[in-house]
Amino acid sequence: MSKLAHLGKYYERFLKIGRITNWEDKYMQKIELTKDLKIQAINEIRKYFSTERDENIGDLSAELFLNFVTEKIAPFFYNQGIRDAHQYISERLEDLYGLEKSTNI
Repeated sequence: MSKLAHLGKYYERFLKIGRITNWEDKYMQKIELTKDLKIQAINEIRKYFSTERDENIGDLSAELFLNFVTEKIAPFFYNQGIRDAHQYISERLEDLYGLEKSTNI
């Protein structure tokens, strides 16, 4: 049984169309960095290219690379975080059964 089976009718719909329609649009927000974090990330990218690849790239190239990573690569990490959080919460919910009181009548 799939991890998504507990979603019932939504799971069946997911199987039919391959994904929950407009789910990303409704619940996922575009990853936006603050101006300071974006500048810091661009500087780290430029430093990486300079140190590791012996290439000097400008701010525009670094920003375009950052945009690519944010749009195409970051969702993989986000999804793994969701899976990890789901597993953690599921394990904690299972722990609740240990708190049940005896009901011998």
